[in-house]
Amino acid sequence: MTLGHIELFSAEGAVVLLLLLFSLVTWGLGLLKFVQYRLAQRRDRRFRAAFWQQDDVSQTLETSAKQPG
Repeated sequence: MTLGHIELFSAEGAVVLLLLLFSLVTWGLGLLKFVQYRLAQRRDRRFRAAFWQQDDVSQTLETSAKQPG
């Protein structure tokens, strides 16, 4: 089996497949971190909005305890 002009069952093919695998893993991790970052931003916005709407410290602590994370 070949990929272009590289025989996949040779040492060169193994290196190409390994690089492809690591590339896919890297892109997957990057996408995961992007999603986590966006979720953290959304939670932060919600918390800050709730924080500034509170009138006293006890309400702020209750609001903070209800927030995930």
